[in-house]
Amino acid sequence: MAIETSFGRIGARVRVRAAATTPSWDRRLGRSRRERPIAIDVLRDRRGEFFDIDVRPDVELEVLDADARARHLLLLTRVDGEKARFLCGHDERHWFVAAIPESRPVSTVEAAQDALRPRAVGRTTYVRQGEWFFVPAPAFEPTRLEPIRRKEPIVRSGGGTPHIAAEAVRTGGTTVYLPQIPWTGLTERQRDALNRQFSRGVLEARMRELRKANPRWRWISMLRDPELYVRGAIRHPDHATVTLPGWHRVYLNTESEAKAMAHVVFLD
Repeated sequence: MAIETSFGRIGARVRVRAAATTPSWDRRLGRSRRERPIAIDVLRDRRGEFFDIDVRPDVELEVLDADARARHLLLLTRVDGEKARFLCGHDERHWFVAAIPESRPVSTVEAAQDALRPRAVGRTTYVRQGEWFFVPAPAFEPTRLEPIRRKEPIVRSGGGTPHIAAEAVRTGGTTVYLPQIPWTGLTERQRDALNRQFSRGVLEARMRELRKANPRWRWISMLRDPELYVRGAIRHPDHATVTLPGWHRVYLNTESEAKAMAHVVFLD
């Protein structure tokens, strides 16, 4: 089935064009989208939102499944002998794209939705807003050493517009340090390598070694893998506000586990 026809079945428009002729800028990686074999985004024109797919001539596109009622479809790409899957659909107010982890070779929209659900969530009761899942945690109560933060931003490491929680508590985790590196004089390959190297931060001892070797670098501290609990209103401009009456544990969907996420330009 033609790509345009499949997207039309879920009420969406799509534009597929050759990546080699597309100089548009990648908001996630800060580089030209023509440097990648495929880039999937959601753009807007006078008629509204549409899916924009930049693709090399040697990349195959196939729609595996389309659910007109849910307004979701599952897109398969074959890039340099590797397969990648993307769930494209409508979520409350806007169209979105989400990469599916390669460990879950799904073939239906329903299976793709399940694959994006965090394993810790399973089939338990939860509230979802975009890529975030909120699971009731009635036994949780913050201690005096765990301050309740007001209007706390919740954002994934890849960026995007933060979801704002009325009240939040972060507990546990490991203190790590991230360098603020002057990019002047570095090649794009060097910048990419440094971003990958420090994507999860470094421990204090390693930070001190690097600070001596790189005195121009500035460092910020953060907690790696803390547990996050929220309650009250959760707001985001692209989603309906949800109100959580008690403490809920926060989980991110599994998209960050997918290598194919590198092909998604869309940021929620």
